[in-house]
Amino acid sequence: MSLSRKRKADLFGSVMPPEGGHEPDMEKIKQATEREGAVIAVFCSACGSAYGIKKDLAEMVLRVADIPRPGGAFGGKFFLANGCTVCSLGPPCDSVLRDIV
Repeated sequence: MSLSRKRKADLFGSVMPPEGGHEPDMEKIKQATEREGAVIAVFCSACGSAYGIKKDLAEMVLRVADIPRPGGAFGGKFFLANGCTVCSLGPPCDSVLRDIV
């Protein structure tokens, strides 16, 4: 016996995706890059979270988003995403690479 999606939502509630529209917070982004193991930060415009990611995940985001790898290290850059592991339970999506100013 399977419950319909509407019935499940009626019984257990549901979580709506965030509205979005958050502007990058450079202070949060800088703090995220200072976390142990982080090579670059992700800022999510959907939920406003910022967090540092390790090199292997950063490389994956570059491949998935078809972004050319920046010359040298990732220093001074961050990913601006429209969804992230915090609000959409997936890797940063629709990412672009931006400079930290």
